[in-house]
Amino acid sequence: MKTLQEDLKTGNFKHCYLLYGEEPYLVQQYKTRLKNALSVEGDTMNTSVFSGKDIRPEALIDLAETLPFFAERRVILVENSGFFTAPCSTQFHLAEPGGLAEHSLNVFHTASTINTVFRADIPLDSLIISCLLHDLGKCGQFGKPEYSENVLKSGKRSGTKPYEKNKTLLPVDHEVRSVAIASQFIQLTEEEQYAILMHNGLYGPFKYGLQGRETKLQMVVHFADMWASRVIEVSTVKEEE
Repeated sequence: MKTLQEDLKTGNFKHCYLLYGEEPYLVQQYKTRLKNALSVEGDTMNTSVFSGKDIRPEALIDLAETLPFFAERRVILVENSGFFTAPCSTQFHLAEPGGLAEHSLNVFHTASTINTVFRADIPLDSLIISCLLHDLGKCGQFGKPEYSENVLKSGKRSGTKPYEKNKTLLPVDHEVRSVAIASQFIQLTEEEQYAILMHNGLYGPFKYGLQGRETKLQMVVHFADMWASRVIEVSTVKEEE
C-alpha cells in the first residue's frame, strides 16, 4: 500500500495495480481512491467494471487495447475474479479465499531472489509469467471453480479440510489447465510453457519425463514454489495460531 499511497500523492500511476489483503475495508477504500484519481466521475465511456462470473476475458482484452475516448486514460476494474478469490489448496497451504493470488506472489518474490543470488540471468518477463501463472489452473475452467467448499453432513464447512476438488469439473491436472488458460491470452515461450507444466518437479504428474531434462527457469520456479508452500506459508499459519 505504501507504493500506492506514493503514486496517489505524486500522480504518477502505473499501468496495473493489484489490491488484496485481509482488511476488506482498506482494500475498498484504496480502490475507490485509485478509481477517483484515474477517472472523471460519470465517465462511463472510459471506465469499465468486470466482476465475478460476468468477466469475459476477450472483452477485457479488447478494452485494454482500445484507446481512451477524449480522455487521458482508460480505467478497467476487475473484481472478484477466480484468480483473486480462489484458495490455493484443499487443506494445506493457504486453503482460504485469496490464497491462490497470495501464493503466486510468494513464488514470484522467492524466485526473483533465487534468480538474483544464483545469477541465473532468467529474463524478468519469463519469471513473472511463469511464477504468477504456474497455478492458474486452480481457478478452474469452463465457468467452474477448481475447488468447492467441503460441507459436512451437519451442514457446516469442514474445519480441517475446508475445500474439496469440484466434482462437476473433469479431472485435468491443474498444470495442464494453467497452460491452456494462459495460452488463450498470451503467447507463452517454450521455456515458460515447460516451467509451468513441470513446476511440481518430481512431485508432479510429468516426473518421468522431467528427469534429466530440467531447465533453469523450471528449476527456479519449482524451488520457489516449494519454499513458498513449505516454508513461507507454513510459517504464516504458525504465527497466526
